[in-house]
Amino acid sequence: MTGLLTTLTTWNRTPTRHNVGQESSAPQTEASDSGYRTYYYETGERKAHGPIVDGKPDGRWLVWDRDGHLQWQYEFADGKRHGKFVLFDPQGNIVEYYVFEHGELIESHPKGR
Repeated sequence: MTGLLTTLTTWNRTPTRHNVGQESSAPQTEASDSGYRTYYYETGERKAHGPIVDGKPDGRWLVWDRDGHLQWQYEFADGKRHGKFVLFDPQGNIVEYYVFEHGELIESHPKGR
């Protein structure tokens, strides 16, 4: 969980495997500080997609691994972790999930429990 918390706390500053704010040299879908954004791996495969409001993540973000499998589902409100953060295995099963309220971790369910 430490790696996940670090990544989400610094989502737009530190490039990491789950960093939904990481830029790449592949095409981006960015027109303003609000709207939907799609980020890509260097190879062109889709990496992450979700809404931005006033330059911050807001709503449900989806993150895929390099093979195209859904890896994470994140929920944000006004740039803060809010709702479920779910990790999936390549078959689509829930591996673990966490619940946040206004940026604070309130539940932890390792291994999907």
